[in-house]
Amino acid sequence: MSTPSEGDSPGQGGPWLPHAAPAEPEPAPSAPTRPAAVTAAFWLVLASAGLSIVSVGVFFALYWQDVREWMREDYLAYGENYTEADLTGSAWFFTMLCIALAALGATPYVTFAFVARRGANWARITLTVLVLCGGFVMLVLTVVPYGGALTDSLPLRLVLFVNTVFSASVVVLLFRDSADRFFALSLPEVPGNADPVVDPVPWYPSDLAGEGCCEIVVTAPSFEWLAGFTKKLVDERFVACGQIIREIRSIYWWDGAVRHGTEARVALHTRRTLVPEIVALTEELHPYETPCVVVTPLVGGSPAYLDWVEEETREPAQPR
Repeated sequence: MSTPSEGDSPGQGGPWLPHAAPAEPEPAPSAPTRPAAVTAAFWLVLASAGLSIVSVGVFFALYWQDVREWMREDYLAYGENYTEADLTGSAWFFTMLCIALAALGATPYVTFAFVARRGANWARITLTVLVLCGGFVMLVLTVVPYGGALTDSLPLRLVLFVNTVFSASVVVLLFRDSADRFFALSLPEVPGNADPVVDPVPWYPSDLAGEGCCEIVVTAPSFEWLAGFTKKLVDERFVACGQIIREIRSIYWWDGAVRHGTEARVALHTRRTLVPEIVALTEELHPYETPCVVVTPLVGGSPAYLDWVEEETREPAQPR
């Protein structure tokens, strides 16, 4: 085992210090400034929702007698006896029901508007879908005649037209360039999307345990060949183990053209001193003209595991 260099000695913050004091955390980035387009879209959604609810009450106030006559027709259709108080009570109940339904229908718009205002892109997309669907329905109700004072009244169509304009404006504002930059820079709002906070864990440098271990990555055109090659290396104790990925997607330059295809990949754990022999054996047996063989030194890890890697691999061949 070699000893750490003076510059890496404990207390000087070098890579050999297992429990070095963590660096001061960088200050969290400030939230991006909300552009005027997003703010305007937010208030338009609130204005549209409020207009929808208020307009229902105003509409029934303007056409109160028509609503009472509608109630009278229902009583007559079912052959029920009624009084003027019954007509008024039924009209009030129907009016309150319609206002409640309007408020219930506006709730998702307002909710997603508040979330999108904070920079959540998923809420912007959801709000856009809702606004487009609602705007389409209002446009149809605006231009298609139905007959009857309650459905073809000018105030109702005017309110529907204004809300249609509001809907189109909201979509345009939410997808302006300034809004796109705001949503791209904003922190994710969906729970679980943020990077998890991981508690620090002990780190064991290679100088303290398992010095001289490394990982060798080899790719091959087929899983079967790579599995057989890996078994040969393990059987002959060139490596302690190999973890194989059956299929990866590779994109690379070869013979002056970009090519792509599927390959298998193995990560081999062994001693660094065995690397020359493993590389030579790979180049001898590999079906590729230029096989991928890359080596990464293991700078640390579980002491027991790194000791096991050394114990399960053989000593390198002595040079002749």
